Amino acid sequence: MVIERSDREEETSPVDIICPLYYYVYHSPFVSQLLAFNINKKIARLNAASKSVMVSDKYKYVRELAQLLTTDPRLGDQLKSEVVTRLIQFLENKRFNITFYAAVVLSYIVSSKHGSVIKDETVPYLLNLIPSPDMMVRVQALITLNKIAKVYPDSYDTMIKNGVLELLESLFTNKDKIDASKKNIGSLLERAGGLLTTLCRMKQQLQSDVMIKVVRIISIAIVNDFELVLIQICLLISILSDRGFVEIGFEVIRLLDLIDHSQYKIVISALRTIGNYVRWGSVENIQQFMIERGLLLHLKKVLCHEYTIVRKEASWIISNITAVANHSHIQEVIGLGLIDMLIKLVRTEEFEVKEVAAHAIFNAVSGSKGKQFMYLKENCFPLVDEVRSFCHDDGRVVTLCSKILQLDNIGASVTTGTTAADRVSGSAKCARPFEKVTRKKNRR
Repeated sequence: MVIERSDREEETSPVDIICPLYYYVYHSPFVSQLLAFNINKKIARLNAASKSVMVSDKYKYVRELAQLLTTDPRLGDQLKSEVVTRLIQFLENKRFNITFYAAVVLSYIVSSKHGSVIKDETVPYLLNLIPSPDMMVRVQALITLNKIAKVYPDSYDTMIKNGVLELLESLFTNKDKIDASKKNIGSLLERAGGLLTTLCRMKQQLQSDVMIKVVRIISIAIVNDFELVLIQICLLISILSDRGFVEIGFEVIRLLDLIDHSQYKIVISALRTIGNYVRWGSVENIQQFMIERGLLLHLKKVLCHEYTIVRKEASWIISNITAVANHSHIQEVIGLGLIDMLIKLVRTEEFEVKEVAAHAIFNAVSGSKGKQFMYLKENCFPLVDEVRSFCHDDGRVVTLCSKILQLDNIGASVTTGTTAADRVSGSAKCARPFEKVTRKKNRR
């Protein structure tokens, strides 16, 4: 019975509560009368169930309301305010079946004209249901809270004030003590992760005390083995890291392991987070931290991944690594054969991957010196004309290609410590900002 549907986007009258497939037959009087009859029949059933709910607390009446709203959530506008108040009172009922169906009904009328009442009055009751002994009640409470948070961002303060973060942390901390099947626990924690992600999205900048609690929950949640939970938590870390939040430590080591995960959504979020860490943090220190823990070996595996978006994200990370012009890191990229793999991507992939792989290669050329430069010149300079042919509309790419051609004319010293880009005025300064700005634009 825990069914989710997207919230309706616009106000509609009862006559509009019909299947969209029948819109084209509005001109038929017979069809219009038939549809109006069915709509009126639904509303009559809704009114009958509402009257029963007002005079009795039998769960079958609340269940009928839930079934009607599951069929069409827009019927929520037809509920009277006193019925909504009665349903909110049912959230304190000691019988779990009544509490469950009341929470279901409330979740479907969040976007109705009664939404503001639900937002103001139900949040404390729903939070009290999170520790409920009944698994279905706990899951449904999280679903309803998540819908309220998505529709009404100003409910954030109420939830935080009433201890939502402490309750979510308790769920992840005590998951082994929950008396339920593994499937049900996974569903519960997935909903908890979804609510946490929604709360973090509601505020562009989290307060320091809230961030501390969120990081603590992440460090607990990211070690579980439930795939759907990991998708939510990795997405959350990716969102936080994209805003400049950098927390190097245990979760980064875990993210490196998740790059090899079978679920591509987890892989994408892990790659994006690592790329954001490089972009926002103290670049060379973070790169060294992750390279020492096998980042490049993980990237080598996913450069052959079946999903294009994964290959693109892996190429972006390599591009950020080579853009720093750390000679030892560039040498590791060359030694593991990543340059050869990137060359292959430029020649065989779709445009979105071609462009990113070309950036990674040219950043390596610009930051190389001595034998590194000679090796890259031999293997990579033939790509310049190819890259210019498919990126001719992108002025920044053409500019970068021109700088690479200048390097071909000047060369790099084998005996001195200068890089190839240092021999071209301004090249070293252009490569790194170029990479970051381009990545930010394409990611959006």
